[in-house]
Amino acid sequence: MGLFSFFKKSYDPSKFVFSFELFDSLGWYELSDYQAINYYKSISPIARAVNLISNEFAYNVIPFLYDSKDKVYLDAYNDKTGVLNLLLHPNADNSRGEFFKNVAISYNVSGNAYILATGITKVQELYWIPNKDVEIQVNSDGDIEYYKVWGDVFRYDGKRYSSGRGFIIHLKDTNIDGGIR
Repeated sequence: MGLFSFFKKSYDPSKFVFSFELFDSLGWYELSDYQAINYYKSISPIARAVNLISNEFAYNVIPFLYDSKDKVYLDAYNDKTGVLNLLLHPNADNSRGEFFKNVAISYNVSGNAYILATGITKVQELYWIPNKDVEIQVNSDGDIEYYKVWGDVFRYDGKRYSSGRGFIIHLKDTNIDGGIR
């Protein structure tokens, strides 16, 4: 849940630096990713809180897998799938901590985080995509038609939103009524 999802219409708006007009009809404080990230960057107590949570997640959570067949937990040293090694070393430019900190900040602030998974025959690298670099085209039914990232269009192929470059992983916040924001 994005940090700003906690602000409800019943609060006195004069006590907050936020504009009361941004509440939706259900009382949720609705911000675009751009607005949420600007608040995060400009309001230091919010930035500090988000950074503390994101650092804790990024640098202190070690991923494990559970092998239901053998009923054991796997770490990166005995994982034959390569998934854990990918999570520990997502790409050549970022450490695990840097990668997960960026993903956590995006998700905690806006309720959305985007990851680009690339590789030829299998996923070999994961890249965090800044929210400002993602354009989402929605059709008349409200379904996502495609994502546009760094000039590439990622269309749904029956399994995921992909292009010749890889595929998009979109981590989304949900509303209390179960709808995706």
